[in-house]
Amino acid sequence: MGVFEFRVCSIDNDPNQDATQSCLNLNVLKTANGQVQYQIEPSFTTVNINVTLPSDLVCKHCVFQWKYRTGNSWGVSNGKACLGCGKENEEFYGCADIAIVSSMKSIDNSPLPSSSTTSITTPITTNVVATQSTTTKSSRSCTSVIVFSQSFDLSSIMEQYCQTVCSNNCAWDKIDGNEILYNGCVDSCKILCQCD
Repeated sequence: MGVFEFRVCSIDNDPNQDATQSCLNLNVLKTANGQVQYQIEPSFTTVNINVTLPSDLVCKHCVFQWKYRTGNSWGVSNGKACLGCGKENEEFYGCADIAIVSSMKSIDNSPLPSSSTTSITTPITTNVVATQSTTTKSSRSCTSVIVFSQSFDLSSIMEQYCQTVCSNNCAWDKIDGNEILYNGCVDSCKILCQCD
């Protein structure tokens, strides 16, 4: 029981800074029925939710936030007493670093390969995809080592990430000159991909 909420914040202006809650609150995502809260019922075991990203939001580095306010305690909110109301209920948060690219352009303004334009959910008009493009030829072969569930299969996106980014030794971030992003990319490649 309880409710889910989702938010997103771009930190492109300062990638060394953490996303703030006030920034995340600027983009509260709506579910397919137009609501900002998704009600969780006691009978749910698996939840598949479609959310809509802001149509004008494109970023190399965004933070996506999932918020879960439990509904297992009795409380009061806006003069209404109910199970799940008020501050008496626990809140849990989860965050992920993502990139949001236009369905027509990648984050470096070069066209996306046709294989990477698959939308994750129907109402989303932009893709949540990590894509990078470099002029360096691949120096090695890299494949994803991550296994996804059938209900949330991102294996084709991970394969593209490994083949495009990791096979080039994170050259795009190295060219960009940001040592923190470059080191993060190298660390991610060591975990997410296996390279020859």
